[in-house]
Amino acid sequence: MSEMAICPCCGSRVAPEAIFISLDTNQISVGWHDEPARLRPMAAVFMHSVVNAAPRSVPKQTIIEQLWGQNECDIPEKSLDVMLNQLRPRIAPLGLGIETVRGWHQAAYRLVRLQS
Repeated sequence: MSEMAICPCCGSRVAPEAIFISLDTNQISVGWHDEPARLRPMAAVFMHSVVNAAPRSVPKQTIIEQLWGQNECDIPEKSLDVMLNQLRPRIAPLGLGIETVRGWHQAAYRLVRLQS
């Protein structure tokens, strides 16, 4: 059996493959890495969505509604792309990545574990 990791929020022992997202502190930490990464608030909400959905993908429209609400016409067209371009290098040192899944009608995003 592998060694247990410690939850940064409550100090309890958890499985080493566990992923923690704190929307209060905007941090993400993983059981296999010692240091958490700080995220911007919207990036923390995005990560919360994809972590909770893993291994399934989350449709782009769902993400937009969670981040900006129902009225997406007020959103600059590339805001989500810019956020993802800033987020990917922040989570890569933790061994995590975001995969863009292109479907028939829409794009979606999925959490992946990067090979070390």
